[in-house]
Amino acid sequence: MSQEALFDELADFLLQEGTFHPPSELQGLFTGFFIAGGQSVSSIAQDIQLFLELEHIADTTKLESLAKKVSVKLLGEALDYEVALPDDEQPLAVRMKAAAAWCEGFLAGFSLQPMEQKALPPLISEALNDYAAIAQVDVEYIEEDEDSEKDYAEVVEFLRLSAMSLVGLIKPQAQHAKGADIKGAGQYFEAKKLH
Repeated sequence: MSQEALFDELADFLLQEGTFHPPSELQGLFTGFFIAGGQSVSSIAQDIQLFLELEHIADTTKLESLAKKVSVKLLGEALDYEVALPDDEQPLAVRMKAAAAWCEGFLAGFSLQPMEQKALPPLISEALNDYAAIAQVDVEYIEEDEDSEKDYAEVVEFLRLSAMSLVGLIKPQAQHAKGADIKGAGQYFEAKKLH
């Protein structure tokens, strides 16, 4: 499944459930949860319900199906995990806002799986701090030009590679994640001045 198709499927589910949370945010939540060692989203259904500001989740089967699609891409050996974002025809500010929402969702999902924070390797803590920085990016002043498009592409690639790398760092048996480059997003934004 392409990232565009997954984005649309996540969007349809959220619309059906009656919430306006971004599709990228829900994918980020699933991603963070699985990377932190989560097994089944049915165990955190109530947390997801609260996160999405819903009285209840009507279609839990669909929720679990979407989560499984994310986990297969993330934990599989095909190296084909992609961040689900709006297509390139959307304004850059819209796409960057979705990337920020993915980070917010990731941090929320990661926190739903109990972990000993003191035991986290420095590279993991750095990545989490980077996600927090991206989540707070101010898209109001992003210009629609070639340099900004290149910057955005680098952010998206950072999210993709860092997510796969975190799988390998937290679950060493996931050999496919070895060697992926985690670039400090804080340094990236300082250099590119996207916000």
